[in-house]
Amino acid sequence: MPNGTVITLGAVGVLTAGAALSESLMGSAALDTSTLNYGGVTLELSTVAAGRIEDSMIRFGFHEMEATPGADELRSLVNHLRNMEQDKARRSRTKAAKEAAEQMVKDTAPLLELADALESIVRTKVPGTARQAEISRGDAIENTSKRSMYGVAPGERWLVESVGVGQGRPVRLNRLDSLDRRTGRELELRLRDIESLLAISAFTRHMGVK
Repeated sequence: MPNGTVITLGAVGVLTAGAALSESLMGSAALDTSTLNYGGVTLELSTVAAGRIEDSMIRFGFHEMEATPGADELRSLVNHLRNMEQDKARRSRTKAAKEAAEQMVKDTAPLLELADALESIVRTKVPGTARQAEISRGDAIENTSKRSMYGVAPGERWLVESVGVGQGRPVRLNRLDSLDRRTGRELELRLRDIESLLAISAFTRHMGVK
């Protein structure tokens, strides 16, 4: 995303935007950083962390995926891969299988770092910036990134038909055509996921479309 949010990670984990601001104001030495583009978001990471994450993304075929996994999906993927290898190790009880399970833990660890980085965008509140307002019924969301997000393709606009309550707060969406008419194609996402993408400008909110 050309004008995406930049999140800075330190060498030993997430360096929040607030902390990064303090570092800048205090004149601390600059970190050795590199940028990583992920699903329309530009993440500024320590060079070591960026290398680990990029290697892991290549290893698990992320660049061939049609949709970019979010933080929760990354954690689910890691758990699935680790559990699969652990099950093999328990069944075979061989040294090779045990080592493969241990290696999977190491290979997938950078994906958890990536999940933490994505979530830090939501957790971090930089002084002087306003929180994205909660979406409402009648608003539309548009994918303004270059990648599909949770089933919403780049350039698509979806109408918010309802915002649920309770765990996950489901949001029911209806795809709009080029004239902002309902197409009848529906999708349900969690409010927190939509607001996460709004916060990083991967989604854009259009108020009061209907």
